[in-house]
Amino acid sequence: MNKAVAKIDPDSQLPLVQLTGYRALDADPEMIKEVLRENMDSGVTEFDLDRVSVPSGGGTAWEVPTLSGPKNMDAIKGVMVWYRDARAYWEQSYDSSGGGSPPDCSSTDLVVGTGKPGGDCNKCPLAQFGSAEKGKGQACKQMRQIYMLREDSVLPTVITAPPTSLRAMRNFNMKLSGSLVPYYGVTVRLKLEKDKNDKGIEYAKIQPEAISRLNEKQFDQIKGIRQALIGTLDGVDLSPRDYQAVND
Repeated sequence: MNKAVAKIDPDSQLPLVQLTGYRALDADPEMIKEVLRENMDSGVTEFDLDRVSVPSGGGTAWEVPTLSGPKNMDAIKGVMVWYRDARAYWEQSYDSSGGGSPPDCSSTDLVVGTGKPGGDCNKCPLAQFGSAEKGKGQACKQMRQIYMLREDSVLPTVITAPPTSLRAMRNFNMKLSGSLVPYYGVTVRLKLEKDKNDKGIEYAKIQPEAISRLNEKQFDQIKGIRQALIGTLDGVDLSPRDYQAVND
């Protein structure tokens, strides 16, 4: 991470708000790292972190895990501590396999695929538009895994942005960059908007919105949490459940 640019422009138009209720902002980042190391000696997997996916059929409510069970929410709020762009290909569809199987081929850098067929992602026929079994999309789909710290946990929730939401997420980060605001220096609201593909099939896409920027103390705390978590989060697997809502 380039520390020279990891700061927030004080002239940003986003309001500066004192956040309350965020457990992560009161926790010692090194303690988080130590607890993870002691409690999760085999590493963090897809089954250890709460995961949220865009609903299928154009639904505009998130189903979010809570201590009292899943709840439908119009928006998810928090701080995006990290994200990664990835590709994954399953030879069998989610419906055929029943889900839960690892991808036949995947890439966490969008450059080199590991598995079958593997190799150069840019040259792979499965990554070309029109290669999907249905629609005009890619058989090996691209996604963005967003790791969001919410109020009630010191561990992030994994929120998956499918191909139909990637443009909005990139544009959001670009606008923050134009204001010299790191994406992990603001609180964010993720809402869902209904749309249709060229066949008239409805789907939902993510609409991100910056709510407020962190103060200097909170920003430094989030940077510490990022440093404590990133190496661990990079091991989180890709799941076929993340692609249920994709409409090419």
